[in-house]
This record gives sequence, C-alpha cells and structure tokens, in this order.
Amino acid sequence: MVFHLNCVALLIVFATFPDIEALQACDLDVPCNLGSGPCRAPVGELMSCTSRGVDGRCPADFQDESTCSSSLQPSFNTKDGSVIIETNKDLFIKNSLGGATSGVFTELQGLQDKLDLVDASIKQSVKNLTSDIQASEESIIEMIHSTKMELNTSMHDLRIGLEKADSEQQEDIRKVNSSLEAALRDISQNVMDLDKLKENSELTFKNNSIIMDNIAKEVNALKTSSIGTTKATALASCGHILHRNKEAKDGDYYIDPNGGSTNDAFKVTCDMTNGGVTIVATLEKAVPKGAYRNGGGDKATWWSSIKDKDEFKYAITANQLTALQAISSHASQVVDFVAAGVIIYRYRSTNSVDRQYTSGQLTFKGWNNEFVRGSHGNSAFTIHNPHLKYSAGPDTCQSNSGNCQTSVTIATRETRAMPVKDFVLFDIGDSSETYGFTLSNVRFTTLPRPFIGQTLAKPAKSCRHILAVNPAAPDGWYYIQLAKTPKLLRCDMTCSGANSACSEHSHYPGSPDNARGWTCVPSQRNVPMAQYHRGGDGRRWFGTQMGSIRGYLLSYVLDNTEMNALKASSTQAKQILKMSCRGVITWMDNGGNYGSSTQFRSASGLIWRYGGGLLTPLVYFHEDECRKNTGSGAVPYRDHTIFRFDTGDTRALPIVDFAPSDIGDSGEVFGMDVG
Repeated sequence: MVFHLNCVALLIVFATFPDIEALQACDLDVPCNLGSGPCRAPVGELMSCTSRGVDGRCPADFQDESTCSSSLQPSFNTKDGSVIIETNKDLFIKNSLGGATSGVFTELQGLQDKLDLVDASIKQSVKNLTSDIQASEESIIEMIHSTKMELNTSMHDLRIGLEKADSEQQEDIRKVNSSLEAALRDISQNVMDLDKLKENSELTFKNNSIIMDNIAKEVNALKTSSIGTTKATALASCGHILHRNKEAKDGDYYIDPNGGSTNDAFKVTCDMTNGGVTIVATLEKAVPKGAYRNGGGDKATWWSSIKDKDEFKYAITANQLTALQAISSHASQVVDFVAAGVIIYRYRSTNSVDRQYTSGQLTFKGWNNEFVRGSHGNSAFTIHNPHLKYSAGPDTCQSNSGNCQTSVTIATRETRAMPVKDFVLFDIGDSSETYGFTLSNVRFTTLPRPFIGQTLAKPAKSCRHILAVNPAAPDGWYYIQLAKTPKLLRCDMTCSGANSACSEHSHYPGSPDNARGWTCVPSQRNVPMAQYHRGGDGRRWFGTQMGSIRGYLLSYVLDNTEMNALKASSTQAKQILKMSCRGVITWMDNGGNYGSSTQFRSASGLIWRYGGGLLTPLVYFHEDECRKNTGSGAVPYRDHTIFRFDTGDTRALPIVDFAPSDIGDSGEVFGMDVG
C-alpha cells in the first residue's frame, strides 16, 4: 500500500515539471491554445504568448471577437486540467486603439514589458532547475557506480575466502569419507551375516511350523476324538458327533439333544458306520413265550393291560426324547414275536376273500399315542396315520398252527411316534395260544444341517416355501406347519412319477398342470370292501345312510383349521379316488348311461356329479371297469373305477363323503381307496 502511494507521488512530480528543452523549443508565435505538449502551461502558471494567431484571427478557443479582446483569457484543457493563458498582443492593441487613447496604450505596453520580464525570469528558473536535476542525476550515477565497485570487491574477497575454506574442508571431508567407507564395509559384512542368520532362522521357523502344525493336528484330533466321550463334550446326537469327527467309530457316546447345560447328557450307542444313527436302548428284557392273556376267549388285549405289566420304558428322559424326535428325520424299531397257535399279523385263508387279513391284526401304540398298523388288511382301529405302518417278514404265523415267528419292522418319518410303548393282539384267548417277544432298541437318524421341512424342529409353511428356499428339493415327505403343530405332508416337487399331482392332465382349460410344489394331504382311513347296504338300489351317502354296516365320513391328517389355512393359500386343488366294486356300477354302465353314477360331496357341501359342469369328475373309459357290473377285474373278485377331481375352487376339495346308487342287492360290494 505505501509503495503504491510513493509511485503515484513520483508520477505527479514528473508530470508537473515539463522538459526544459521542450519549453525552449516552443514557438511563441503560436497562440497559447494551439500549442501542444509543454507549450501548454499548467493551471496557475503564467507564460508569455505572442499576440498573433496562426492566421491573424482570434484563436479558435474564443467564442467571438469581443471575447478575444480580453487581455488574459484562460483556455482550459479538459483532458489534463491545465490552464492555457493566451494573449494576442497585436489583436489586443488593435482592438484597444479602436476605443482608447494612446496613454492607455502606453500603459498597456509597459504592462506587457513587465510580463516579458516575468517570462524571462521563469525561463531562467526552469533552466536552473534543469541544471540542478542534471547534477543530481550525475551524482546518483556516480554513487551507483561506486557502490557497484565496492560490491564487486566484496564478492571477490568472499570468493577467495570460500575457496580457501573449501580447501581446508576437503581434507576433513576425505577423512569422513574414509570413515564412512570403513563403516559401510562393516555394515555389508553384518548384512551378510544377518542374511545367513535369516536363512537359518527361516529354516528353523519352517521346521518349527511343521512341528507346530503336527502338534495342532494332534491336539485337534485329541479334541475331536474326545467329542461325546464325556458329558461335558456331548453334542446333540450321534449324527452331530460324526459331522464334527469324520473318523468317529461305532460305540457309546454321550449326547444332549435338548441343548443348554450338558448335566442331563446321557449315553447312547452310535452307529457311525451307517451315518451316525443314534440308538436309544430299551429297558425291556426279552419276554419268553407264554400264555399272556386275561381269559375269556379271543379279544383285543393291550400288553400293558395284562396283570403286572406296564408300557415299555427306554433309557432316555421324556424331555430328551422329545428333543431327539424333533431333530430326527427318521426312526425305526423291530419287534420279533415267537408264538404257537397265534395269528400275529396276517391270516391267510383260501375260502374267505373278505377276511384275507385278520380283523384282529397286531397294532402298536406309538409314543405320541397314535396307532401303528400293518401295511395290509383291516385294522381294529380304522383311524390311522398313513406314516405309521409296519411291515412283517418273515411271517410264519399265518397258518395259525404250531410254533412260528413273525418279525415286525416299524420305520417312519413320524418320529414323534417312536419308540412304541405298547401293542395289542387279538388271537390269544385260548390256553394253548402262547406268545413272547423281543423289543429292539430304537434307532433315530438325525440331520446336523437339515434343510427346511426335513425335521420337526425346522418346519416349512408349504411345499412351495420349501422350493423357494431349496429349489433342488426332491419329492418326499416334509414337515409343514399350517397351525400350531407341524404335520408330515407329501410334496410333489418335480412333477414326475406315476403318482405326481401335476402329471395328471386336467380337463379344465388353464389348469396349471406343470406348477411345482404341490402339497399332498393323506387321508386317515380307506373304505374296506364290504356290502354296506341291503334293501334295494338307491343313492345313499356312505357317511350317514348305510343300512347294514355303518359308514363314516372320510377324514384326513389335517384338522379343519389346518385344512382351511391350506385352502386359503392355494390356487388349485386335485384329488384321486379309486373305488373298488363287485357287482356295482359306479359311473357309466355298458350302455353309456349315467343313471347309477356316484356323487361326491366336499367338506364345504359342494356336490360333484355327472353333468355338474366344472364340478364333474373326470373318468377315463379305460379306467372304469365297474361299468361291466361284474367281479372280473385284474385283482380277483374286484373291479375299479378311478375318479379324478381338479378345480380352481379350493372349497370343492377334499371329498368327505360319496353316494353310490347300485348297492342294494345281494352281493353288491364296494370299497374306496382315498388319495
């Protein structure tokens, strides 16, 4: 800021004093207002000008001749603010003589002489000032030259001093360099020694790492091998132990299915060879063959109802068993019977078709109090869980004579029913009828990493839900939770196989036959072959109107709440019913008439019938054997008609009742397999 003010001041100074030589070169005959450069006088300065204009006329700056008569008429330069004083002497005198006396002229002439003296004085002053300025400039130049000489001398002396100092320091630098070189040699040697030490250290570290890895493996192996050997190291099941320790061998281990504290862990036998099966021991000893009965002839008798007998017990608490059932995907148990004169499972007869299998068939009570019945024949307990079936074989007790053996295997996905805790026999009323049995341990297959729906502990909302989580899920049985309790339902995931819901072609346009993830609900009972009504033909509902043998409504494993929840989340429903017949027309007769066709009713009261529009069952001609009205089917004494139901109105299924018509005459027998 100060620097800029000084510069402005200097500029003002040099602009105030015009060049002397330029002033001297001014043409004094040129009117003041026509001059240029320094010939124009600044404001406040008086300068002598000639009285004549360039052309003898009044200068152009004057407005008229009268104005031109003024003795000193200033002319202002509007560009730089200077004042130009112009006096045209000749013109002034001429104008004056025109109106004044010669005395006045003389006076004016004297005044002009004075002005000339002032002008000369000013010129001298300017000349003197110019001389002083030139002297000052010479003095400044001399001063600069003198200073430059002194500076050169100082620089020369400084250079000599530096050269001398540099020469003295070179020796010191050489000595320092020598010391540094020696130090570098020592460092290089140390680096070489360090490299060798590093190589040795790396080798040692590598060897130590190998040793440590081996130790870690041994420690881990010890830890892994110790899993399940104590209560503190117990896992949920044998399957979980095998998942952690692939080298685990068959033997006894501690498990803790309910988790939390391992204080209640207990010992089981693990079958690691077959995938880590958990084997829970039975506390029942083998029961030798004897006459175990209550007397009074043959009748259904529970083992636990016989004097001094109890339901079966096992080496596991109820809490731990419930937890083990929940994490298991499969359970099995074997019961071996020895008998004499007792029918255990099947009674083979050649003269009684309807009693091909005994009505007093062996039945077990599962842990959840559901009944486990045989795979064939009529059960004394008609309501059943389709998952709770056993198979028998070998079975030498069919003939009801002499000593025999029957081995029964119960294998189920319904793990809540395992192990069995009681059984009932029928053919044990006579004193000569004896039996005994051996109850095996129960085997649970667990899944350490189950997919959704595979175990009771991890149920799905529907089969579609399972597919959404696991698109590769296969067909099979899965736990589906529609209400409070998960239920085992079959899922058709692939639309393949003879029994696939989506492989059955619908007769309704737009039916999503290829949709995957069908939820299949099993029925709880079929209708065995029998003559349920006598007294003449006529349509009668099986559940309420049979006259000879009381009928019942068809039931399913889902209760009303669960079934309604499934319907609400579904867009399509299908069902297949297989009606067996002997001498009964179930749909169309050989003449193409439908007067004896069977009608069907859903739980919501909707009726399926011939000519029922969208609620008409689909019956293929080749699948309607009952139209022949005989008993010459592929199975002796039986024909079949297959009814297919397919609808977008989910209220119309499942079927809970049916009404055949051609059933009143003697020998007219029918039954129903409910799908």
